Amino acid sequence: MSGKSEQFPAGENLRHALQWIAETMSLHPEKGKKDIVFEAECKFDLSPLECEILNQKLISIHATSSGCEG
Repeated sequence: MSGKSEQFPAGENLRHALQWIAETMSLHPEKGKKDIVFEAECKFDLSPLECEILNQKLISIHATSSGCEG
């Protein structure tokens, strides 16, 4: 049984992807955010909707952390 074929309940792939992205961004700040996100989308087999949610989440996190609040 490999980790690649493991199935998670609805929404778990997205949670795992977000956690993995955060860890990867901390460990590899030289990597581009878009590259990390694309890798996560493939690694966690995210649906198009999950990919959109992930991208929106990261945009809002970036806006908040860079001081671009409304």
